Amino acid sequence: MAGRLNANGQVSGIESLPARARALLDGTVILQPQKKMSGALQAMGFRQVLAKYPNDAWDYGLGCSYDEDDVVALRDYLAEMFVKLPNETVIAKLACYFDALVYGGGYQGDLGSMHARLGVQPPSP
Repeated sequence: MAGRLNANGQVSGIESLPARARALLDGTVILQPQKKMSGALQAMGFRQVLAKYPNDAWDYGLGCSYDEDDVVALRDYLAEMFVKLPNETVIAKLACYFDALVYGGGYQGDLGSMHARLGVQPPSP
């Protein structure tokens, strides 16, 4: 905030600040990924992560393992989070990871079965 404080110590020129900085001044909580994934967390499926760490699933979701049920749970989690936190980068990153699992070849299980459960068409060759 250097150069933005007036003589009373109040922040001036708030309207010219980036949106995230304005949000912080309003008291908005901005999620910051910072946790290291241990081997135990990497071995957990997303449903396990969600059950054990519901407030950190957005962070741990990038490093855990996924079976078909976990991919479905991730879809449902993202649908909920996009309503709660539509402009969060960390949620968008998790959504990109979901796309990689579903369409980009990152999933190691039966793609046809997963696509059917999700109700999506497989990508064109």
